[in-house]
Amino acid sequence: MKKYTSISKVRPIIIDRMSTGHEELDWLYGQSKFPEGDIWGMPIGTISTWCGEGGVGKSRLAISIAKNKVSDGKKVLYLQNEVDLPTLSSWVNDSSLDEFYCSEVTELSDQIGIILELEPDLVFVDSINLINEFGTGTAKSIKTIIDAFRMAIKGTSIHVIILCQLNKQNKATGSTALAHLPDINISLTSTDQDNVFQVNIGKKHRYGRKGSSYRGLWRHIEDGVECISNNRSKDDRWAKDCHLYEEIPGISSCDEYEFIPGMDNFVFYDNIIPGLGDQMSMFKTLPIFPRKGYSVNGYANSLETCSPSVREAYFKLSPEQRPTLLNKIIKLYKKNW
Repeated sequence: MKKYTSISKVRPIIIDRMSTGHEELDWLYGQSKFPEGDIWGMPIGTISTWCGEGGVGKSRLAISIAKNKVSDGKKVLYLQNEVDLPTLSSWVNDSSLDEFYCSEVTELSDQIGIILELEPDLVFVDSINLINEFGTGTAKSIKTIIDAFRMAIKGTSIHVIILCQLNKQNKATGSTALAHLPDINISLTSTDQDNVFQVNIGKKHRYGRKGSSYRGLWRHIEDGVECISNNRSKDDRWAKDCHLYEEIPGISSCDEYEFIPGMDNFVFYDNIIPGLGDQMSMFKTLPIFPRKGYSVNGYANSLETCSPSVREAYFKLSPEQRPTLLNKIIKLYKKNW
């Protein structure tokens, strides 16, 4: 039997994706273009590694994503070898998540067996350094581990996230194979701000863009983590895909804006927000329209139903600036709409 074929006979595929529940992280993971629209998030059937120093926030962000997915009806497997399961349960702090499965097994074959039996949608390995087969982290041992996970998820809709520690040289513990064999490398690092850490794409990303400009900020809070950055809004592709650039019929020719008593419907439009200086430059990439699925005839029902980018930009303004902006907020009604 021939062990080769012509590339013309190989049918290309578009890889599907699964949202993390954090829009900024979905943007970091990248997009897949389908005829019916683009999808952002973790590419299914693939493996990503999250590398960071101990305590930076890897496990807390992982748990946040796990809780998001279980709440969305997905099944999550958390292979926890850093702490015991009661400690993990205290971190999760939600007894209603029946589809959040966990295990303390450290033998690679046992971990793979659970994946095959459970068939989860998302798997966290926390961390690769404590899998028995990892040993001293040779290239051969890392390849054995990555190959085993890759075979277990082949042809499935599973994404695997492998957490790994950094050594004293601020590099992933073990052979450099750990940076090359997975599909996506993500780095988590501390910042100068208290309780704030940065997430950025490393040098390896088979299913998206890479580079130092692709990063986001998260902050530790009492019950987990929250994203505090909005770098995705500066990306034309994200803005386009999330319908921030949708046109409202007649907007360019409408010279008169009327406040309707008793109504709080409004939209933002960057061309009518003059004189706010550099602090309002963010609006130049946010011709601010309703989030998809929350619009009625082209206008937002309220600030709450606008895109997250709109709300974040609005609340970044000082109380002194907000009236100036609000004076330019349009309450747009036209008989034809």
